[in-house]
Amino acid sequence: SWLDPPPGINVEKLKRAHLSSFPPKLGIERVVNIEMEVLCCPELPIRNDPDYVRTWLGRVERTVTFANTKKVTTPVKFFVWAIQTFEWELIEEELEEKDPASEFSECWTGFSRELQFYCILKNTVNFGLK
Repeated sequence: SWLDPPPGINVEKLKRAHLSSFPPKLGIERVVNIEMEVLCCPELPIRNDPDYVRTWLGRVERTVTFANTKKVTTPVKFFVWAIQTFEWELIEEELEEKDPASEFSECWTGFSRELQFYCILKNTVNFGLK
């Protein structure tokens, strides 16, 4: 079905892609905690073709807590799952025709509450099948 995630997609890979793209600025030795809010969802169905591979989008917001109790929250960043390389790729906002936040929001709000819940469950179990 069109909701089946593509092979290799993984929430942990998305978190690593975000951390490698945006490392904490104040030295990792001073980091006490890193919290990441992650949500992934497929694009809305645009074709009635069972062989069509849907694009999956990822949204990441990160809060880093430092030893001095200072918390730094990064702006929300968006990624796309690259089926060819089995990796999450950062969506470069300035290179896109459509705002990634709007595109993600359009996909997410286009789903029924049941499908949103399904996506949250898939994220929670890191896209596990069992």
